[in-house]
Amino acid sequence: MRALGTPGRLTAAADRFTVTPDVVGWACSSCSFTHGLDGAPDEARALTALLPPSSPRRA
Repeated sequence: MRALGTPGRLTAAADRFTVTPDVVGWACSSCSFTHGLDGAPDEARALTALLPPSSPRRA
């Protein structure tokens, strides 16, 4: 279960984008929470690093 919530799994999916998206929506699931309070922000930072510069927002 913890392996499903790693940033590497998220970025592996993003690497398969065939175009650079203008907007990306990402929903945190229970797998992220297995990594404690830092799990979701770590995933968001990993995904943001693959995208063009913008103003990322986390809710």
